[in-house]
Amino acid sequence: MKAIVLLLLTFYMFPADVEGLREIKTGDNIPLVNELKFLEGKEKSVLLYLKSDEPRSIAFFRQFSKVYNSRKNLYFLLVDVNNETDKRVMILFNKIKGEKKNLNDPERKIYGNLGIIVMPTVLFINEAGILNSLIVSYRSNLSLFFKNHLLALGKGEAPGDVYKEFDKKLEQRKLNRITKQAFTLIIDGNYQLAENIYKKAVEKDSENEEAGLGYGYALIMQDKIMESEFFFTEALKAKDSKRLKLGLYLGRSITDPSPENIKNLSRFSLIEPSFFPAIYKAAEILESNGKIELSNKIFKRSYRVLLRTYRRNK
Repeated sequence: MKAIVLLLLTFYMFPADVEGLREIKTGDNIPLVNELKFLEGKEKSVLLYLKSDEPRSIAFFRQFSKVYNSRKNLYFLLVDVNNETDKRVMILFNKIKGEKKNLNDPERKIYGNLGIIVMPTVLFINEAGILNSLIVSYRSNLSLFFKNHLLALGKGEAPGDVYKEFDKKLEQRKLNRITKQAFTLIIDGNYQLAENIYKKAVEKDSENEEAGLGYGYALIMQDKIMESEFFFTEALKAKDSKRLKLGLYLGRSITDPSPENIKNLSRFSLIEPSFFPAIYKAAEILESNGKIELSNKIFKRSYRVLLRTYRRNK
């Protein structure tokens, strides 16, 4: 019976989902005593405590080192509970850029002072010696967490919701795929379907300029000039963009090829970076209005943009 009780006590001493430290929480001062006293006066620092011969710690450090090396002006401290740090970990440690130090803590003094519960644990410490955030144990999508916490430390802010940010990125990638598909449809002359796809993209993200441009141009290609002008006019109220101005003057030059509209059409055509169907359309309008030399210049630009963007990515 005693053996069963002891087994149960041992099990519940180390819960499966442990987070944080025993006596320190985010916003508290890190006890920079004894072995850690040299950290006083340092700039922002990152302390990683691990058991170097443990596969989970090695995998944790491997992902961390890839993200950490993209950051600057940080001090890195690696603390290993073993007497001697595993060679696999030392190979990774030696690749770490910037100021760094490796300590061994076989007597678990640092472990106890920091109140570490599980390994690996990484602490993000600001210049005042205050714990900005921490990450405990191995988990999926670790690189996202590392990037998030390192960026927050650099800005002096609390880390944001990693999964929420990840969802935003996934949604943005989805929208990018949609706009690329719609762009191909415009090239193929399927303007109605392109309009529908671009419109849905704009409804999901009204600030997505590529989607907005595509939607406005799809309208122009179908001779829906009034609709396109209304769209571009409203879009320009929210954002002053030269690319959006090209869309506005492209439509206006079709119905009213006044000197002012033609001047703006040629001006913004020469600086559009990627939407070559619109540049080509502008050259056609200039040609039909007797601006032969200028239209030739814009035609050449449309081909250069075509080769630099669409053809290169095929």
